[in-house]
Amino acid sequence: TVSLVEPLVTSLDETELSAEPFNKLNNTKQNNISLPISPVGDDPVPPSQIIDDFNRICVSLNPVKLITEKRRSAIKARIREHGHDQVLQMLENASKSKFLAGQNERGWTADFDWLMKPTNFVKVLEGKYADKLKPTLNGKDDRSRDPKVAIAQGSYGSY
Repeated sequence: TVSLVEPLVTSLDETELSAEPFNKLNNTKQNNISLPISPVGDDPVPPSQIIDDFNRICVSLNPVKLITEKRRSAIKARIREHGHDQVLQMLENASKSKFLAGQNERGWTADFDWLMKPTNFVKVLEGKYADKLKPTLNGKDDRSRDPKVAIAQGSYGSY
C-alpha cells in the first residue's frame, strides 16, 4: 500500500538536534560568547513595592492608586531588564526633573505609566530629562559645575 502521508522530516542534521540552550530574549543559541542584552535583575521585588517607591520618591508626580495588570507586567519587565537598583535610580532621576513635573511649555506632566515604557525608562535613567543649569553672565555653561557651589556664588541661572 502507498502511504498518503509523507514524513515531514526526512533527515535530521546533527546541529538541529543540539542540546544547546536557546536564548528567548534575542532568538539566538546561547554559547560561550553570547552576552546578555542588559544587566538582568533577579531581585524578586513585588510590583506593589515599586508603586510604593514611586509614590514616596516622585512626590511631584501624580500618585499611583491602583496596580493594574498592565502596570504589574511593565514593572516586572523593567526589573528583569535593568534590575531593581536601576528602577530606583530612574525614579530618583524622575523626581528631580522639573520638566517631568510639569514645568514645561505645555504643562505636560509625566506619570507612572509613561515612565515605565521601555524607551522612556531608559531616557530618564540616562538623565535626558535632568534639569540643566543656565549659562552664567560671562556666557560659560554651568552644567558641569556643582549646583550647590553655583548657588552659593550667586551664579546659578543668572544672565
